[in-house]
Amino acid sequence: TPVMHSRFLVALTLGMGLALSAPSSFAKPNKADAAAAKKALAQGKKHEGKKDWEAARDAYQKSLELNDSPSTRLRLVKVEEKLGNLVDAFEHLRVALENKKLNFAQRRGADRSLKSLGKRIPSLRLELPGGFDGKVTIDDEEVSENERIEPVHVNPGTRVVRAEAEGFLPFKESFELAEGEEKVVTVLLTEKPKEKAAPAPVKAEAKSSGSQRTLGYISLAVGGAGLVVGGAMGLAARSTRSELDSS
Repeated sequence: TPVMHSRFLVALTLGMGLALSAPSSFAKPNKADAAAAKKALAQGKKHEGKKDWEAARDAYQKSLELNDSPSTRLRLVKVEEKLGNLVDAFEHLRVALENKKLNFAQRRGADRSLKSLGKRIPSLRLELPGGFDGKVTIDDEEVSENERIEPVHVNPGTRVVRAEAEGFLPFKESFELAEGEEKVVTVLLTEKPKEKAAPAPVKAEAKSSGSQRTLGYISLAVGGAGLVVGGAMGLAARSTRSELDSS
C-alpha cells in the first residue's frame, strides 16, 4: 500500500473524520511474499532492539511492501517517531486504522496515538504578497497553491522556506520548529535592481593636423619675435656707434 514518505513536508488534515484517502482493501500476499515479509519483520525487530532506527525503518517498510500487516505498520510508527518523522508516523497510523485486520485493542491504542500525535506536529502558515504567482518550497519540496491556503504540517527541526517570483530577488528563511509549534512565515519580496544601460561609445576626433598647424603658428610666432628683437638690437648698436663717432 503506497504511503507518503516525505521526510519533511506533507499537508495533512489532522482528524479521523477528514483524514486523507486510504486504500479500502489490503490484498492477501502469496506464500513467498508472506515468508519474505516475515523475514524482513524479524530483521526490523532486531534492529529496533539495537536502537538502529533507520535500519529498522527500512526493514519494516520492506515487510509492508510484501504484506501490509497492521501490526508491522504500528511498529513502523514507533520507529518514525524515534527518528522525528511525526508526519510519517501520523500517516502510518491513519492507514493502519483503515485496515480491518487491526484488532480492537490495537485500534483503540492507535486511535489514541493518532489524536496525541496530531497535537505534536508543527505547522507553518504562509503569508504571501498579494497577487503572488511564483514558487514556494519548504525544504526543497514545492508547496502547491491549494496547500498555501491552509497551514502546512511539517516535522519538527530545522526547516527552510524559499520563494521565487519573476522580477524579484529570491526569499529564504531558515528556522527551528519545536513539536506542536505554530509559526507564521511572512514572505517579503524585493524587486531586482534595474540594470543601467551601458553608455554609448564616444568617437575620438582626429586632432593631429590641427595640432601640427598650432605648432606651426607657434614656431612662426617665435621666429617672428626673434626677427623683431634682432632688428631692434641691430638698430640700437648702430645708434651707439654713431654717438661714439660724433663724440
